[in-house]
Amino acid sequence: MTVHFPANSSNVRVQTEYDVVTLRQEVRQLARVLGMGLGEQAKISTALSVIARALLLNSPSTMFTIVVASQGTQPVLQISCVSATTPEVSGLAQIEQSSYLAEARLLIGDVTISQETHGLVLKLCMPINKQVSK
Repeated sequence: MTVHFPANSSNVRVQTEYDVVTLRQEVRQLARVLGMGLGEQAKISTALSVIARALLLNSPSTMFTIVVASQGTQPVLQISCVSATTPEVSGLAQIEQSSYLAEARLLIGDVTISQETHGLVLKLCMPINKQVSK
């Protein structure tokens, strides 16, 4: 089975609870198009929703970028977000230890957080394992 991955990335700015719903729907739809199973679709959209809601509490605006990338030979669905606020180092450590990140890691495993010059960057990656129809 050949799957054609979308060429462009998608950007969603989250400023309200409605934006979180839109983001969740967009990620789930892309996961479906990529051939991911229902369980994987639920995991990635739930993890992203948890993270988006947590960031919404502390930042007036967060930009999420959704793209199909690769880690070695494995295609992955990668979601990166940049928060408009830049926490101090102690705040970054607090976010790293938060239950939000722990929950996201339980759902999808590959969650990283870093402090960049343009803000707090969080990345979620999930391997694209296509479901085979029988």
